[in-house]
Amino acid sequence: SRLSGWLVSTSVPELIANRPIVRSWALVATLAVSFGLLSALLAYLFGRRISEPVRALAVRAGELGRGETVAPIESSIPEVRAVGEALVKASETREQMEHSLRESEDRLRVALASAETGAWDWDLVAGVLTWDARMRELWGLAPEDPVSFDVFASALNPLDRDATFAAVERSQDPEANAEYD
Repeated sequence: SRLSGWLVSTSVPELIANRPIVRSWALVATLAVSFGLLSALLAYLFGRRISEPVRALAVRAGELGRGETVAPIESSIPEVRAVGEALVKASETREQMEHSLRESEDRLRVALASAETGAWDWDLVAGVLTWDARMRELWGLAPEDPVSFDVFASALNPLDRDATFAAVERSQDPEANAEYD
């Protein structure tokens, strides 16, 4: 003491002296573990809230890819709802297009049958001709017989060959903008 000049000394076991520090560290560690567990729980819950609708979107996308009708998705996440609505609209559009294509194919089939002709396609780059069954029948070819321009040309009336070859040449000229008829 400064007043009395006495020197006082006390002795306390280290265990007792460190007890407040140990308690503080134990409290900090407990709080850290508690916050970590709470964070993990919240991450799990929010993750499920996000992952389940995203998984549902993946299922709907698979349905669209397989040509099935896509049902709407109920979700509190606006982005998931927006993608779900886009998948539903894509499904509806695909169904409308398929219906329109079937109708168009039916009209073509009726037109070809009434004209007693067939349909064919010529890939100029690959040099491949594709004929339907009626075209093959008109040319006297079996379904397994190869089709080529030479096969086509061999069956032309000799009086029509020059005009046909000229029409084919004109239709291949990008400057002429002509169609083969």
